[in-house]
Amino acid sequence: MAKSQKGFKATNAMIDKDAMKLVETTKDGVNVYSLNSILEEWNGIEGVAFSISLNKDIEPDSVEY
Repeated sequence: MAKSQKGFKATNAMIDKDAMKLVETTKDGVNVYSLNSILEEWNGIEGVAFSISLNKDIEPDSVEY
């Protein structure tokens, strides 16, 4: 069966809920997206997979073994 794929991905981004903006920082600068526009584009679509994650360094318990 044929499949089509639709997606939106931003990395190294910050959510500004008050302004309803998604601010993505790249090596080339800053990109700003409207969260309202993103959500409107997906509104009413069934079968959507939604994921949000944060990658950050964790300090070790010790640096010696």
